Amino acid sequence: MIEVIAEAVREAAGNVTLVGAPERYQSMKIPVVADADGGYGPLSGLFTVLNATKFDWNLVVACDMPRLTARFLTGLLERARTEGKTCLVPQTSQGLEPLCAVYHRRALPSVDYAVHHNVLKMQDFVKTLDPFIWPVPHDVFLENWNTPQDLAIK
Repeated sequence: MIEVIAEAVREAAGNVTLVGAPERYQSMKIPVVADADGGYGPLSGLFTVLNATKFDWNLVVACDMPRLTARFLTGLLERARTEGKTCLVPQTSQGLEPLCAVYHRRALPSVDYAVHHNVLKMQDFVKTLDPFIWPVPHDVFLENWNTPQDLAIK
């Protein structure tokens, strides 16, 4: 799944970097940045990305959404640049999806503040950024597959 998602991100953004344990993913031929974890969950991944990036706009995608397409991700990036807010977050019938979103690196001080003040729920955090909310008419792109059983059901 990681390779499929990484290819969609690469096609949309021009490059891809995985946040995680380098020793675990070294065989994948995808650049890996060690997660700054510390018990902060997905927010630490965002912290890691925004600390490591050399780009203004950063497409952040969880590795459990195999139905994402490069076209969908390109649309996110283009709209984020057009809107110019600190982040663009898709919204489905299930709510906000901050783990498939676009973050400007100027969000880093807010991420740092959130990590150090225990605002760790991503959906709560993104609301502090005054995000551009992008309604997604079809939830299928953002389906999460977390177990082998999810794969069997889908």
